Amino acid sequence: MAQALRFQGNLPIKFWGECILTATYLINRTLSIVLNGKTLYEMLYGQQPAYEHLRIFVSLCYAHNQRRNGDKFASRCKKCVFIDYPYDKKGWKLFDLEIKEIIVPQYVEFVETKYPFSIDVTTKEDVPPKNWSREEIVGDMLMV
Repeated sequence: MAQALRFQGNLPIKFWGECILTATYLINRTLSIVLNGKTLYEMLYGQQPAYEHLRIFVSLCYAHNQRRNGDKFASRCKKCVFIDYPYDKKGWKLFDLEIKEIIVPQYVEFVETKYPFSIDVTTKEDVPPKNWSREEIVGDMLMV
């Protein structure tokens, strides 16, 4: 599951640890046939886990910037990527795209339709000429 999260989000290899932690977090909150339809979280804590805080992995988000150092014109938010759920804090673990650090803010606005690490596969070089037939395109894709 961790490998699937990393590949789906096009994350750099340096985030492999966050992928494993997120996969573990999600597995512990997933229903299990072995546990008669209960979750591991439910077996450990005796109550069902909350799901409203779950977000789409590696989605774009904006964290409230609390360190503006008295500058009124400084940005009020930081552009980040959601990468994990912190263990003992309320909030989300985010990767700040500007300063390249991991932060854990409490106030975050998520844009779950954009993914900063995604690769656009439809660049001009990748678009086949208009005179190609569908069979040629599919044949070329199979050869790759």
